Amino acid sequence: MAFPLDASQPFLLPSQLRRLAEAVRDAGPHDEATWIEWKSTLDLKAPHARVHLVKQTLGFGNRSPDDAAKRAGGYGYLLVGVEPGSVLGVDSVDPSDMEQDLIPYLGPDLVWSAEYVTLDGKSVLILVVNPPKFGDPIHYLRKGLPHPNPAKGARFVHAEHTVFIRKNGRTVPAGPEDWQMLHQRFAAAQNRLEVDLVAAGPHIERIADFPGHVTAHLDRHPRRLLARPTTLGGITRDDRTRAEYEAEVEVHMDELRKAFAQQFHDEMIRHAPAGLSLTLVNRSDRPFQGVRVTATVRAEGRILCPGPVDNNRPDFKVPTPPRAWGTREKPVFPASMLFPGRSHVPMLAGLQDMMCRWKVREVPGGLELEFDPEDVRPRERLVLKHVPLLVTADAETELTVEWTAAGLSAEGSVSGRFVLPVVDSTLQALTGDDLGKWGLPADEQQQAELG
Repeated sequence: MAFPLDASQPFLLPSQLRRLAEAVRDAGPHDEATWIEWKSTLDLKAPHARVHLVKQTLGFGNRSPDDAAKRAGGYGYLLVGVEPGSVLGVDSVDPSDMEQDLIPYLGPDLVWSAEYVTLDGKSVLILVVNPPKFGDPIHYLRKGLPHPNPAKGARFVHAEHTVFIRKNGRTVPAGPEDWQMLHQRFAAAQNRLEVDLVAAGPHIERIADFPGHVTAHLDRHPRRLLARPTTLGGITRDDRTRAEYEAEVEVHMDELRKAFAQQFHDEMIRHAPAGLSLTLVNRSDRPFQGVRVTATVRAEGRILCPGPVDNNRPDFKVPTPPRAWGTREKPVFPASMLFPGRSHVPMLAGLQDMMCRWKVREVPGGLELEFDPEDVRPRERLVLKHVPLLVTADAETELTVEWTAAGLSAEGSVSGRFVLPVVDSTLQALTGDDLGKWGLPADEQQQAELG
C-alpha cells in the first residue's frame, strides 16, 4: 500500500513531524522507502542504538540528490519509537548529548537534527537528515563502531571508512554502482552553483497587539462627545434630536476606530523587524549570473504579506467629529484635516511594483516568495529586497524558511533550510503623544479637563 501521507513537501515544523509519526503508526509494514525508516523502539543510551542511528543517518546522507528530491523535499527521516500499528516510544536523550555521541562517527559535514514528538502519550525520536546536494562529499564512518556484544569476539560491528547507501527500505554498504554515483555527485561541484541564503537578523517579530492606551481612549471618547458642552454664550437650539446626535457619534466612532486600525496597520507593515530580510552569499571565487531565489516561509500561525510598500508612513486623516450637542458651532477640526506622519509623496503603484523585485503567492501553511534574478560577485554578500510580513504565530515558536537557488551561469540548484525564532513585537505605535498631537484626549486627566 502507499504511504498514508502526502510527501510532496518536507516535514519540518513540530506539527508536521507529529503528522509524520501518526502516518507511520497508520502505515503498512512494507511502506519504508529511501526517504523514511522506522524502528519500534531503542534504548538510546545502549551501544546497539548508536550502531543503528549512525548507519541510517549515513545512508540518508549518501543518496542521489535527484532521487532524494522526489519525496519530502529531499529530507531523510528516521523515526524511533513507532512502527505500523504500534507506538512503544523511547526514553528521551538530550539532543546535544546525542550529537556529541554521534558526530565522532558521522563527521562534521553531514547536517542532521534530533527532534521529539509526543504520540499516544509517548515520546518518539525523529532524526531529520538534510537533503543531499551535488558537490557533497562521500559520507563515511569516521571511526569503527564497537560491537554491541564484544563477547562474540568481533571488536567492531562496522569498520572505519565503511560507506553506507540507502536502498528502498534498507541501508547497506555501498556497491560499485553506488560508488560511481557518489563520485559523480562530488565531481559535479566543479560547475555547480555555490551560494547560500541566510537571514539578515537573528529573529522575526510577530504582529503587535493593538495599543491598549488607544483602546482605552476609544472607550472614553464617546463620553466626551455626549457630555453637555460648556460655552461662553448661550446655547443655540440644536436642530437635531438627541437620538440623531447619538447616532452621529456612533458613526464617528466607527470611522475613528477604522482610522486608527489603518494607521496601526501602516506602522506595522513598515516595522522592519517584523519583515523578512535575506542575504544571498556567494561562497566561491567565481561570479554567478541570474541567480533566482525562491523561499517558502511557514509558521504555526498565519503569515500575511501586505505586498510592496514604500518606507514613508502615509498621512493620518482624523475623521471629523459631529457638531457638539446643543450648539450650532463648527466642529473642532475642519473636514479633511491631515496630520502628517512623515514627509510622504505617494508612489505610483506601477513604479512601486517595478521596484519590488519579488513576487508572493500563498502555499499550504505559508507563503512562497520568488525574488528577481541577481548577479553576485565572488564572495559577495548581497542583501535581497526586504519583504514586509505580518506573522501571527505566538512568541517562542519558530518561522521556517526553506529555499532554493538556481543560476544561469552554473548547473543545478542549491537548497537549504533555516529557522527564525518568533519574538514579541517592539513596535511603539500610536503613542500618547500622537493622541495629543491629533487633539484627542489621551488620558483620564485630559478627559476630565475637556469635559
